[in-house]
Parts: sequence; C-alpha cells; structure tokens
Amino acid sequence: MIKTSFQEMFDHSKTANKGLALFVQGQTVAGLVTSYTDEAVEMRSREYARIVVRIDRIDAIAAS
Repeated sequence: MIKTSFQEMFDHSKTANKGLALFVQGQTVAGLVTSYTDEAVEMRSREYARIVVRIDRIDAIAAS
C-alpha cells in the first residue's frame, strides 16, 4: 500500500508528537494526531481532548 501525503503527515504527527494544522472549509483545526483511519483523523489539543475530522473534508495540511 502506498501512503498518501496526508497519511505520511498523520504518521509523522503521531510518532514525533508534532502538531498539525488542518484546513477544513475555510477553518483551521490544530492539534496532535492520536489515530486515523481511511475515513477520519482523530486529534487532541490543549483546548479539546478529542477532535475528529473527516478526511474527505480536509483541504490542506500544514506541519509545525
């Protein structure tokens, strides 16, 4: 299986404990990836213990 750029960035965030910024329909969602599937990515942040975003809604990703 060839990993997509999104999956590579999710893996890096999860293993290196580095945050990501997801750009979703004009909004920015920042956090640390805790897990992901083919359908959704689960993150946590200082403000929220659990954030779930559908992957098909993500427009772009930025790594810190």
